Amino acid sequence: MKKRRVLALALALCLLLAGCKGIGEEYELAIGARGSDSYALGEEIAAALAAAGPEVQLVPVETHGTLSSVELLAEGGAEFALLDASLARQAYAENDRLRAVTAVAPLCVQLVVTNASGILTVSDLRARRVALGSELEGTASLAVDIVEASGLELKDLQRREMTMGDAIEALQSGELDAAFLLAVPGSTQIQQLARNCSVRFIGISGDAAKAAMGGREFMEYELPANCYEGQEEAVQTVATDLLLVCDASVSDSMVEAVKRTLDEVLAETLELQGIALRGYAKNIYSIPTHNGATRAAEGGR
Repeated sequence: MKKRRVLALALALCLLLAGCKGIGEEYELAIGARGSDSYALGEEIAAALAAAGPEVQLVPVETHGTLSSVELLAEGGAEFALLDASLARQAYAENDRLRAVTAVAPLCVQLVVTNASGILTVSDLRARRVALGSELEGTASLAVDIVEASGLELKDLQRREMTMGDAIEALQSGELDAAFLLAVPGSTQIQQLARNCSVRFIGISGDAAKAAMGGREFMEYELPANCYEGQEEAVQTVATDLLLVCDASVSDSMVEAVKRTLDEVLAETLELQGIALRGYAKNIYSIPTHNGATRAAEGGR
């Protein structure tokens, strides 16, 4: 009887280990909605890792937005995800298996308006057609706080709920006057917009910046000049980190390999895409760091 129990436990252990992934196997990476910067960067990250060798393979998985990515990760449908640091902190409160791997790039609030609109400040958004972002991308509540801290109410705006990709298309077609976009500095999608449409970038500072940072993992940030065509001056705003996160069950060796590879190739990959990293300090780790990432940072000690 005792021998049977031992054999049963050994079989169960083998089955458990068989279900664990290792180096060289495919892991799913939740990258958010098509048209968002997390989607574009997720594809770039997966491609950069694949080019570096077969040991580290992340397969991009499209979701409806970053909130959907959080759900997919919690349900076990993906092992990795790209989340902003503020959202990662909120997600960790519900899922304490969430771990940080590395900071990828700054994500800053970019209030983009058409020059034809004549908008010069946040207060000028009154009665204008404004995309505040999508709830599924986590941008809407941030934009609402900025608008209200600027002396406006939501009823003062012709509010539109749109993903980043849809908002950029609407700005270009003249269906929108302004859009709040949470994007990397030098975002490829916004670069294309600036080339095809005359736009300007509105600063977010003072009470509006404080409202955006309140209770969130955001900091004051200066969007560097010349990130986009026609943007000759730096723009004051707020930013957070875009984090690569994973489930705690991912092995230390896999996470260490991911971080080591990204540390070697990511900066060059982003700069080739025109993403501005000038003055960027990776300092917002709002959740515990995975042991494998810590080991990589310490040189494998």
